[in-house]
Amino acid sequence: MFFLNCEYPATEGSCTKGYGALKREVGVQPKKNLDVSEAKLTELMRLRGIVQDVRAERLKEIARKVKDEFGGALAAVRSNGWAKHNRKRALRQRRRCFRNSP
Repeated sequence: MFFLNCEYPATEGSCTKGYGALKREVGVQPKKNLDVSEAKLTELMRLRGIVQDVRAERLKEIARKVKDEFGGALAAVRSNGWAKHNRKRALRQRRRCFRNSP
């Protein structure tokens, strides 16, 4: 989710560069993303592409959803006991959470 929102317009090459900058400067863990100011995220997004403020806001929103819905890690959904036996249910839960996301 972070990867696709690090650049606009989103292409694989440009998203890779934007994601790399985010990973280097802030980190891509939801907690780190929530701890950094939106101004800092906007500054990082300014390096790559347009509508930086919207992309920074989306990154914060994604991090909040991951924290609130999945305890800070989407991998937790995949590694829960029920998810090991019911991958379709785990995928539905993740899709439901992010259906209305940017």
